[in-house]
Amino acid sequence: MRRLPSSLAAGVTTVALALALPACLLYGDDPPPEVTITSPTDGALIDDRGTIELDVDVVADELDTLELLLDGAAVAGPPTITPAPTDAQDCRDGCTFHLSWDSREAREGGHSLAVRALARDGRAGADGVALRFEDVPAARIDSPTGDDLQGAGTVALTYVIEDRGDVTAELWIDDVSQGVVSPGDCRRGCLASWDWDTAGYASGTHQIALIARDALGHEVGDGRVVTVGDLLWVSSIEVTGETDGLGSLLEVEVHLFDADSGAFLGCAGQGQGLEDVDLDDVVYDVFAPLVTPAGRRLDAADLAGRNLRLEVIEDDQLPCLAPPGPADDPIGTLGPVTVDDLTAGELAFGNVLHLELGAGRPFDL
Repeated sequence: MRRLPSSLAAGVTTVALALALPACLLYGDDPPPEVTITSPTDGALIDDRGTIELDVDVVADELDTLELLLDGAAVAGPPTITPAPTDAQDCRDGCTFHLSWDSREAREGGHSLAVRALARDGRAGADGVALRFEDVPAARIDSPTGDDLQGAGTVALTYVIEDRGDVTAELWIDDVSQGVVSPGDCRRGCLASWDWDTAGYASGTHQIALIARDALGHEVGDGRVVTVGDLLWVSSIEVTGETDGLGSLLEVEVHLFDADSGAFLGCAGQGQGLEDVDLDDVVYDVFAPLVTPAGRRLDAADLAGRNLRLEVIEDDQLPCLAPPGPADDPIGTLGPVTVDDLTAGELAFGNVLHLELGAGRPFDL
């Protein structure tokens, strides 16, 4: 049986006495249990945060329990022992046990791990190994869950980090540091978070990246390319003079064109937030982003400096994302105008009694 490391002596009193005195003086003719850890070996390096597997041989006449000790104290999360010791188990010819232990309890650095065997009458024996725990942090983005952040003015960026000790985390956006945070002990996972104000960032793609460092200088990075941009949306609308047949509900759509080339730029209809606009002479408050013919939300920043034409119709043919067809009923046309004109306030034209549009990044994610 190996002599225990000195760090275990205080926590394994019986073993310390057994090393100092002959067994016969302590227990008479009955020696304490003999324990031998066969795996892992003394001095082993544990470089992950997984489960530690221990193989242990025990010789004892009436084995009662097995305990796992970390630096002389019982571990907070008891191991799984296979096979489970039975009451007063006869191990005079030797018994072999397998212990599985969630090792995240151990911080980075050197530790003593010991297995103590208790006989039915209280006799105890133990064996220990000195292990070194050293891992590399792991980090993954937790939010936002998607890469399309169009319309978001503030984005809560959070990362989940795991490490056997304290870490620091630094966020970078487009190669510019956004500051360092210290989420603390990350043995069972911790969150590092920042609120990203996108107002100063142009529409388009941006690189976000995290660097996590532990106390031993290990570091890991995780990144993602995200898209930010300005929405153009219908916020309220009222039309008149449209019935779409006796008893039928309206299918109002708002379409946008380039006034110079006639190119169809995008629209909002039933599938984009106008499904509740059903009746004449009623003001409807809505949120209906205009989308491109490909189904992507139109970026208001792309419309700067262009002459635009707005058409409001009652749809009888192909729904948005298609442009108006000959069978659709026109309600009103406005243009040429700029995107600033469209979002300056209340609009009225043709049989459109009221129309308001917004542009920007109204969401907090």
